[in-house]
Amino acid sequence: MAELAAASVAAVIWANTSTGTPHIIAYNVIFVASVSTVLFNGNPLLRFDAYYVLADLIEIPNLGQRARQYLTYLGKRYVWGLKRAWNPAFTAGERFWFVFYGTTSFVYRVYISIRILLFLNNRLPKPLFILVPILAFSGIVGWLLVPVGRFLHYLATSEELSRKRFRAITSTVVLVAALVAGLGVLQVPDYCRVEGIVEPAKLSIIHPEADGFVIGSLPSQTKVSPDGPVLVEAVNPALEAERRSLAAQRQALEVRRRLAVMEEVAAAQILDEQLAAICEKIIRVHQQLSSLRLAAPAPGVWVSPEIEYTSGKYIRRGEDIGVVADLNDLMIRATAGQNTAAVIIEQAKRSVAIRANGRPERTVTGTIEKIFPAGQEQLPSQALGYAVGGSMPVDLRDPQGTKAAEMFFEIRIRPHLAESDRWLTGQRVIVRITLRPKSLAAQAYHYGHQLFQRRFHI
Repeated sequence: MAELAAASVAAVIWANTSTGTPHIIAYNVIFVASVSTVLFNGNPLLRFDAYYVLADLIEIPNLGQRARQYLTYLGKRYVWGLKRAWNPAFTAGERFWFVFYGTTSFVYRVYISIRILLFLNNRLPKPLFILVPILAFSGIVGWLLVPVGRFLHYLATSEELSRKRFRAITSTVVLVAALVAGLGVLQVPDYCRVEGIVEPAKLSIIHPEADGFVIGSLPSQTKVSPDGPVLVEAVNPALEAERRSLAAQRQALEVRRRLAVMEEVAAAQILDEQLAAICEKIIRVHQQLSSLRLAAPAPGVWVSPEIEYTSGKYIRRGEDIGVVADLNDLMIRATAGQNTAAVIIEQAKRSVAIRANGRPERTVTGTIEKIFPAGQEQLPSQALGYAVGGSMPVDLRDPQGTKAAEMFFEIRIRPHLAESDRWLTGQRVIVRITLRPKSLAAQAYHYGHQLFQRRFHI
């Protein structure tokens, strides 16, 4: 285990010396060394400093070895029926510590070994990548093949089992068969989790159809409707001057037309065409001036966080100023990777469970309304990307942090909110989607296969 920790530190140093600056290298090494100290020396589940501190505190010497011996004793005594099996525990307290420490330390050692291998996979340069499969193979041999081989040899040749060998073999076969049946046959519910962002289902983006200077605006978070009040009011002196000029041209053409009607009919027809063109220009200018008084297209709440800084600002045609949203009608835009999306499309039930990020005590139900079959690259919000704590990897070359590093699929979900639920737009949520029931072995294979595809690119 210590060798794996040393290898991880060496991997960080190697990976950064080729691309990083000296102070960045130092920060990375200090960070990895600190984490390694906590995970190893400061953790009593591994046989380092904290292990001996715990053994001294509870006054149980050789805690790890005796815990393994006690777990072995339980199997021999109560499964195989060896009444003379040696019991290393003398008190109830020791029995508790042996069971607790023996199981948790084994699980933690396996877990931390897998995490180190995954860490090395991301950090090691290509010339040293061969270390990952070597370490993985040695872990399989040391943690699985060698113990199984020793157990089978003990079961077949041990003199301790001379009178109970048939029962030991039979009970072992039955337990293995029950384990295989439980893992490979018994169907249990399966779930997958995706992240999403809360957005209004009805959202109207407000933008002007002409350039202008802002002379008035409505404060953000105000309830509005098509009948008023006006969201933003702007002026355009150039358009006003053009309107007056066109009005004067139309008036002059009308005078000339009245004179031409009495003197020359052909000239009057030409002036009619010119008047029609002028009137079209006047109508277009009027529409542009009217668009500078922006009103809500539908009832909702006017949202424009920076509207108070726009007084006197020059806004351009098509520039987004704010939105009008119905905050009582919310939806969730969730994202899923390609592998996860394929499973959801094939196996997902429409009903889902939703929890706000950071608030696990409250669960809200919802319904999947639509899964977009085409992959996308632009995330609905920065909150779903790695840069601000989301689960989707983003393209490091995108300064906005909204371009995904790989194609993803979007899932539209309608939450069933009660009157007491108050969710905010832009809030990040976790959606648990129920899949078709399957065996634990099938679930483990599926997630392990996804893990290897994602981490080792195979």
